[in-house]
Amino acid sequence: GFWSGDACDACAAGYRGSRCDSQCPTSGGAVCSGRGTCTTSNATGAAQCGECQPLPSDEHRLWCGVACQQAGTICLNFTYNCAPGFWGAECVSLCPGARADGSGACSGRGVCNTDTGACICDAGASLVDCSGTCPAARIGNHVYVCAGHGRCGTDSACRCQQGWWGAACASECPGGAVNPCFGVGVCDAASGECVCAAGYAGRECDVPCPGG
Repeated sequence: GFWSGDACDACAAGYRGSRCDSQCPTSGGAVCSGRGTCTTSNATGAAQCGECQPLPSDEHRLWCGVACQQAGTICLNFTYNCAPGFWGAECVSLCPGARADGSGACSGRGVCNTDTGACICDAGASLVDCSGTCPAARIGNHVYVCAGHGRCGTDSACRCQQGWWGAACASECPGGAVNPCFGVGVCDAASGECVCAAGYAGRECDVPCPGG
């Protein structure tokens, strides 16, 4: 197999399995297209991509495939084959945001699940009918939803990754995104302030208290 670590007790990057000999699925030169985490299948013991998630620059929210390389409605497999804008066993219920003729479902910014009637919103869209928009921030020449450092919630609010804060997750926490609050505190995603563990103080939790 392909091992790593000082004691050769972990799989090398890009390999999984009990013997670290199962190569992770790749697409575009990246493991799981960069949209998923490679894990070991409990059923087969082989390497596989876990739940696929969109990249900050992706227009589609739905991604699937062996290497998380496919996007859009191809990833959907509904029981009921209803006309656009309708859902349910009889296909008579209107999807969120849809007009009487079925047009405008999910505000034109998502796909209606014909089994449940729930909207699957495009990246950056939110709320029940996908009419909401999560904050975005410009990084270089591109604008990213939640600055690429968080995920758009169903309430139009960004859920920031650890180490980032702000409405659009565009600001680094004190101490830096890699080691926020110097590892001895918790960064508040709303205020950017560190809540230090006992024995530490300072804006970045980098000041040991006298006596511990």
